[in-house]
Amino acid sequence: MLLNLSLIQTELVACALCEADGKNPDADVPTGDHHAITVKAWQAYEDEARKFIVASRALETWSRTLTMFRSLDVFDEKSSSA
Repeated sequence: MLLNLSLIQTELVACALCEADGKNPDADVPTGDHHAITVKAWQAYEDEARKFIVASRALETWSRTLTMFRSLDVFDEKSSSA
């Protein structure tokens, strides 16, 4: 059985966001008008978690890019003063 790491990562971040709001991520909460149907509280944070993950990846990419440029001496502070 293959695990979908993206879904696991989303759930982990969603649970953390839910806990940060002081809620139990594993609590059952009713959905909309159908109070007989419940979902876990963390599921309300899935969209926010996905956005957080995408933003984190962008920052990680930017950090790697800066590290690469610094290793190539692209950012020469002495020659940049005009």
